[in-house]
Amino acid sequence: WAFIGNVSGRAILTTMVHIVASGVMGYFLGLAIFAESYLGDVRRKGRVPIFAGLLRLIFRFPEKRVFRVQMILIGLTLATFLHGLFNFMVTLPDMLPNRPETFGDLLKLSESNFLSGIPILLLPSFLYIVGGFWLFTALFYRQESVKERGRLVTTDTFVREKMAEA
Repeated sequence: WAFIGNVSGRAILTTMVHIVASGVMGYFLGLAIFAESYLGDVRRKGRVPIFAGLLRLIFRFPEKRVFRVQMILIGLTLATFLHGLFNFMVTLPDMLPNRPETFGDLLKLSESNFLSGIPILLLPSFLYIVGGFWLFTALFYRQESVKERGRLVTTDTFVREKMAEA
């Protein structure tokens, strides 16, 4: 039964870490996609994006393009960091001496102690479920995230000749 518990626990944890990492990446990708309207809002508030503005002044790079690349790189870096942190926390018990499975094993407590029944993998579970929800809430309820944004899309339409003559 320990095998089934371990596999199902890791499957749930792995799903959670991928949800959190891809959600963070998606947030910053959204900022990159809607860079023009976001930068317009920033300018109206009298602020300037420091990195994009600096590269625009020094190298004459387009501010919107620099901002887009910056947001994608920030999202990718944060997603990679969150995934790497998860991998480290999950493999840490295997790297420790005696490979402890519970906090009781880790702290060398007696079997009667309540920590002997709490698995070490509960810590990353808690961090990614509760922490992931907190992170998404913080990102998506920021003032600039609540605004409805759009961008112009060019489309081609096929019109039949008979319809055009009428």
